Amino acid sequence: MCVKDYVTFFPLISKHAQEHLLTCSIAGFAKTLPDEQLFRSHVPGYEIFYVTAGQGKLFVENASYPFKKGDLILLNLQANHGYRADRCDPYEFFYLNFQCRDLAHLPGGWLHLHNPLILQMEHEDVEPLFTKILEHVERQQSCWEAQVSALIYFLLMQFYGFLFAHVEHEMVQPTWVAQVKLWIEQHLEQRLTVETLATIAAISTYHFIREFKKYVHVTPLEYVISRRVTRAKYLLMKSDQSIEHIGRIVGFPSHASMIHHFKRLEGKTPSAFRASIQGLERGS
Repeated sequence: MCVKDYVTFFPLISKHAQEHLLTCSIAGFAKTLPDEQLFRSHVPGYEIFYVTAGQGKLFVENASYPFKKGDLILLNLQANHGYRADRCDPYEFFYLNFQCRDLAHLPGGWLHLHNPLILQMEHEDVEPLFTKILEHVERQQSCWEAQVSALIYFLLMQFYGFLFAHVEHEMVQPTWVAQVKLWIEQHLEQRLTVETLATIAAISTYHFIREFKKYVHVTPLEYVISRRVTRAKYLLMKSDQSIEHIGRIVGFPSHASMIHHFKRLEGKTPSAFRASIQGLERGS
């Protein structure tokens, strides 16, 4: 697409995307005028914008943050905030507002920030991402919502990497955590016990349970269940195998167990999840 002085899109988001994806509620590109101002408060969601030229100032609550060409900015829109363009060098920028009903799959809690995050990024690393997002939002072709969600997630990981690279005393996971996670992925269909996983980690069962939760933030068995549900979701989307068969091959001990844990984590039964996917595909 050709981005000129101003373009904005308000995409229609499917119910499935609202429940499972990072969704873009507005996206565009704009050039501001000298001293142009915009102030807002308590807008739902978050905003990412990238300054392609000029400079300005961002106001959040009672603080101000200058920004310039090359800055990639993440902002929680629920705070009182505003923007002001420089009088001599007004800024130009890509922007997108996004929401996510379930942030549990993102690193714990960090997105609920009050102060903006500002990174200096090379334009060749960022502008193509925003251009692709605008293209997907404009055309809304098959699977566009999933593609936009993946691009937003990639942008968020730039902030996440920066944030944790600058945290002192960062908690480094011992090597056995990755080894246990990999072993779980390779043996999901088997009966997995904490004793077995502790043996893989080469530590006592008591210390394994305590240390695993310390680093992964859930118990070992809850992690196993979440991985089984995730794999079941993939098979429900990508295959026509029966739900009962999928439950067996991802390691649930019974059909009732699969339905219970799937509904607990996803908010709907496996059959309802599959029906929502099929409905989305018919509507695309």
